[in-house]
Amino acid sequence: MISLKALDTGSEVYQLGETLFRRGSVLFSKRLDDALYYDIGASPKQRVCLMRNGTAKCTCDNQDPQGCEHVVAAILLANDDGQLRSFRQQNEIELGEQMLLALSRAMPGGENVRLSASIRRYNDGRVGLGMSIGQERLYAVKSIADLLTCFSVGAPLVLTEKFTYRPSFMRFSKEDERLLMLLTNHIPLKADTLRGWEEGVAPSEDERMPSPSYEGRFVMMTGTFLQSVLRYFETRPFGLRYGDQKQAQNGIRRVELPLCFKVSLTTTELCVATQGAEDLLLLTPDARYMISNGRVVHLHSAQARVLKLLKQDGTSFSYPARDAEETLATLLPALSTVGTVAPSPELNARLITAPFKPAIYLDLVNGNVEARVEFHYGKTVLHPFHLPQSDMADGEEAEATDLIPQQEDGRMLLRDGRAESELLDFFSDAGFIVRGGRIVLRRSKDILSFCTQGVSELAKHAEVYASTAFEKVKPRRLSAKASFHMRGGRLVFMLLEDHEAVTDLLPVLQAVAQRQQYVRLKSGEFLDVRDLSALAPVAQELLEAAALDDPNVQNDARELSFGAYRAAYMVSMMQMAGAKTEADAEVDKAIRALIEPDEGDGKFIPQRLSKKLVSYQRRGSEWLLSLYEARMGGILADEMGLGKTVQVIAALSAAKRKNGTEKSIIVTPTSLSYHWLAELKRFDDSLIVRLITGPREERRHALEDAKNSPEVDVILTSYPLLRRDIAFLRDIPLRFAVLDEAQSVKNAQSQGAAAAKELNAQVRIALTGTPMENHTGELWSIFDFVLPGYLGTQASFLRRYGSGERTEELRERIRPFIMRRLKREVLKDLPKKHEQSMYAAMTSEQERVYNSLMMTLREHVGQALDEGSLPRARMQVLSILLKLRQVCCHPKLFLPDYEGTSGKLELLVQTVHNAIASQRRILIFSQFVGMLQMIRKRLGREGVQTLYLDGETKPEQRQALCDRFNGGEGKVFLISLKAGGTGLNLTGADLVIHYDPWWNPATEDQATDRAHRIGQTKDVDVIKLIAQGTIEEKVTDLSRRKRAIFDRVVLAGETELSSLTEEDIRALFFT
Repeated sequence: MISLKALDTGSEVYQLGETLFRRGSVLFSKRLDDALYYDIGASPKQRVCLMRNGTAKCTCDNQDPQGCEHVVAAILLANDDGQLRSFRQQNEIELGEQMLLALSRAMPGGENVRLSASIRRYNDGRVGLGMSIGQERLYAVKSIADLLTCFSVGAPLVLTEKFTYRPSFMRFSKEDERLLMLLTNHIPLKADTLRGWEEGVAPSEDERMPSPSYEGRFVMMTGTFLQSVLRYFETRPFGLRYGDQKQAQNGIRRVELPLCFKVSLTTTELCVATQGAEDLLLLTPDARYMISNGRVVHLHSAQARVLKLLKQDGTSFSYPARDAEETLATLLPALSTVGTVAPSPELNARLITAPFKPAIYLDLVNGNVEARVEFHYGKTVLHPFHLPQSDMADGEEAEATDLIPQQEDGRMLLRDGRAESELLDFFSDAGFIVRGGRIVLRRSKDILSFCTQGVSELAKHAEVYASTAFEKVKPRRLSAKASFHMRGGRLVFMLLEDHEAVTDLLPVLQAVAQRQQYVRLKSGEFLDVRDLSALAPVAQELLEAAALDDPNVQNDARELSFGAYRAAYMVSMMQMAGAKTEADAEVDKAIRALIEPDEGDGKFIPQRLSKKLVSYQRRGSEWLLSLYEARMGGILADEMGLGKTVQVIAALSAAKRKNGTEKSIIVTPTSLSYHWLAELKRFDDSLIVRLITGPREERRHALEDAKNSPEVDVILTSYPLLRRDIAFLRDIPLRFAVLDEAQSVKNAQSQGAAAAKELNAQVRIALTGTPMENHTGELWSIFDFVLPGYLGTQASFLRRYGSGERTEELRERIRPFIMRRLKREVLKDLPKKHEQSMYAAMTSEQERVYNSLMMTLREHVGQALDEGSLPRARMQVLSILLKLRQVCCHPKLFLPDYEGTSGKLELLVQTVHNAIASQRRILIFSQFVGMLQMIRKRLGREGVQTLYLDGETKPEQRQALCDRFNGGEGKVFLISLKAGGTGLNLTGADLVIHYDPWWNPATEDQATDRAHRIGQTKDVDVIKLIAQGTIEEKVTDLSRRKRAIFDRVVLAGETELSSLTEEDIRALFFT
């Protein structure tokens, strides 16, 4: 296939084709449908087909995308003789007409054409369908197939000189359209396109369904076709024609016809003659649809089966007289279900008539419900499930009365077959099965349904007698209260009813959690647990917690045992659900210790350290100690700059003085190890600390020394070394395991998280200002360290809380184990923080580079999104977005040979000069180390003294740099965002500049709080530099919106590229 647009007029192929054309070697052959055909040459002759869609093909099979000389010659001739122009114009006109038709059919419009349908039954039993349509007047449709085709493809249909059906602006009602659509499933169309209709081209034979036959304008209907149409007309008006009758029908009613069966008995035969079926006409072979007294009716299946036989074989039938008693016993009840039975006077004289009074005897045997059913007619008792003598097992006694009653005087019982059938259907529907003359109910759900609803319903139609054993199986309403108490340091839960613990506690809780109304106990007893329905969410929590804390508990247990740390949440959730709840004094004490810890007198904290603590820090230390006393973990999540480090040191010191020396471990980012070492020495030099660092052998000796030295209080290590040394560390008994910047283990599947969870500590503490940076799963990972299992499995946690719709419930659940204070709440005297954005215009050279990159990104990302590939779009965003942000900072980051400057860099230099002139001291953060180095060189040339810190700065040098800056050295401190955004105290600065906005606003906040923290005496100004009219503006807006998602749970959140939705990506690059 060759595209006509691909032809190159300067190519060799074009020149050869032009030669063929000039020689007259090309001749027009024919024009068919969407193509023009041309013959070129003689030996061999090639044929070229030019198609309306702008492509061509040639029999020479040349695969060159530039085409062949034969195609060129054909195009030149088609252009020369006007065929090509005419061809294209006609195509455009037809396309326009089709487009207009498609659009007009899509536009809403009023119903302005009526449809009337009629069903005709012929004398030979065939059934046909006819139609008339019109507006003010109706006109007969001569061919329903033509109507359906025009309706489907949008072509006009001429019915008479006065009326033409035009689908382009005529509308049927929705119900009429439903009939037409139904008919298209059974009647083949005459074309599948408008063009096919106009040119008389029908669908191929393999696409056509068998054509129905016609009788004039009526199409014959059989099988599913006929059934479908009749079902449609059950709720729609239509006309009915049969014989010489015409009747209007307003739908089809479901009825039971008044059949009468006259029964007589002679010496030779029992005869039955039917009345009421003589004038009935079948519409369907199964007799479900019939014509009765000029109306189409729909019969129920039992009556239809009888009438089908009567219409086929006659309305009278007979049986031998010798079998009359047995026949009447079964025939009369069966006939009475589909009509009335009228015995002859002679037969009636021999029949015994008595009211039908069933009796049901219920019993409970081996946990199953058994029912003995008796049909009472006067003094006669029938047993419908009687087992014939021949079918009985050895030793089994027969029932007193047979199914077919035998009367000594030759009289016969006339039974109420309809009532008997309805009663037996009731038992069948309830799930009973026949066993040895009785019927048995075995499945628990069937027994429950029968006991709660079936018995009362059964009593409306029969006398019901229940044994004592059966009475016990009826559901007992459970009214219980929740009870919590402490035993052996664990939380014990029970349900109490009249001061007695409820047995089978697990099945009861499972039924409540699944919002079932009843539960069956091991004893077979049913409990009605509807009064506990409000506890469904709490019951599910109890079950999930039991699976983790008490995995070996049995179904018949009376109590569940949990970790004591669950007390606050479980008790509060019970109370919030409105349950009656009691808790002993030990439970209340444990809850108060967590939620409202006493500030204490601090007598175990060294006096020198105690004097340095402010009230909220002392409270935090006491909270950590209360966790230790209860052997529970927790998260200290104070806002950055509030002194989490000193609170931990105070708790370590107090625990040592109160309970003696035991080792604790503190795990930090590598960059903060020496900071922690310095703080430990500064606040309590009596704590013996071992810093784990260096090569493997050196670390091994240090760990062995720490393990075997009883005087060592603190092992200080980093996350990378924790992963490498966990095989040794897991064997060291610990008092506290403290994770600083615990968001480092937010990925539950990471090696760091796995290693941290192997530490053998009495209490696990997480320190972080941002425990949930991107989604709630990260909060789960940290809690899985501090309190394993408290939030359930990760999958169940995300199902419950991942959508963010149960924020308040989650907040209540984690409240006892997370302490978070904000600066504005506890530091009333802390200087203010002022934030602003400054916009830099890019230089012309910078803007050209940026626009070129943006065009590339839009093309690739747009294609990926259109193809539905969001993951691929994210990957392309990752790769190109980084380059865009680099260009916003300085194109030289992306293009090493770039010789121009950057608008943002010029704005920064100007801002720094102005700030220095105002005696300001400045922190400048950037995530790009290369950018920091360019700033360093530029400011150096400008005569500005700087200090510099990035990921290559050794940990032991970090504190020295901070001390130099806080001591007054340097006007500007250049800091890598990732390397210096945490763990530094730089209160010597009063101006913070973020050179490039980062996706993670929490990371920016952490960096800002290097200056805005305890010890700061001046107001702090924070400036974000943003390249105007670029992706940076949208990044800033997106991160602002995203960070609010989880603020309601704990604190500010983070947004990362991996969480971008398709809507986010389109907002970034296509708006």
